[in-house]
Amino acid sequence: MHERAATVGGTLRTGPAPGGGFLVEARLPVRAEALA
Repeated sequence: MHERAATVGGTLRTGPAPGGGFLVEARLPVRAEALA
């Protein structure tokens, strides 16, 4: 999953979540046309 996020210019963070559980956070770029 890290590699797939990186191919589009994004990042992925995984690991233990504060307070318990598991964290999966993906940050992916969005083109301006997609927001219109």
